[in-house]
Amino acid sequence: MGLNLDIKEYDSGRASLTALLEGDKNIDICTVAPTPIMFNSFERHDYVIIATFVYSWTDIKVSANQGNGVNSAEDLIGKKIGVPLGTTAQFFVEAFLVKNGVSSSDVEIVDVRPSDLPDSIYNNEVDAIVIWEPHGYNARQGLGNDAIILPSPDVYQTTFNFVVMKEFAEDNPEELEKFIMAIDMATTYIEDNKVESQNIVAERLDLDREIMVSCWEDFVFEVSLDQSLLITLEAEARWAIINNLTDGTEVPNYLEYLYLDALEEVKPEAVGIIH
Repeated sequence: MGLNLDIKEYDSGRASLTALLEGDKNIDICTVAPTPIMFNSFERHDYVIIATFVYSWTDIKVSANQGNGVNSAEDLIGKKIGVPLGTTAQFFVEAFLVKNGVSSSDVEIVDVRPSDLPDSIYNNEVDAIVIWEPHGYNARQGLGNDAIILPSPDVYQTTFNFVVMKEFAEDNPEELEKFIMAIDMATTYIEDNKVESQNIVAERLDLDREIMVSCWEDFVFEVSLDQSLLITLEAEARWAIINNLTDGTEVPNYLEYLYLDALEEVKPEAVGIIH
């Protein structure tokens, strides 16, 4: 395809987006979930989403320590919950508490880096954590029989998206088309070659294959730009405004944060945006 890619790893999508926005010359494309996109949208509009490449209803989980008396969502009242603030996990925990009739004022939210969350629950610094895999898996392995996943069906659909600076998209349309074509081919390979794909990811991320197998079915790999992404961003923006998490007072127009041209050229049937 004529692409020459170097991959740089970050602890979270928030960190990768921050690096992109701060002008790291080694980054042209970053991967990130909706919440960091939303928070930054109140400050700037010089970046765009070019595609979603995977989604999940169950990637983010509430993992708790039964040894500290947490067996249900109601048991979180008066407890500490570790969450990396500014990430999708922050919005998720708010939605989870609301769905279970627990006020956010009845719990203590503790800001913890994703990679530090397993240690925070082992060491009883928090009673539960809200995080994506493999951090949740690692925490539950450490807790052993005291580990519990609190049910959270249909609380939140996580999407993982490719974001670039608007200027980069305007200057490099052909490169972005090649990139999306390559990602689309990769998703087809994943669908047709599950075991081989698990092995590739486990080796690339230096993860135990058991971790890969345990959470693989949580994810759906496909290239898209769907109206549901706009709805999610708008819902999160309203939440941020209502809870005074931003100085902004109006929900941004997230259509302005989409670059449709590349995906429309490569796979027009994957574009489900009303515009």
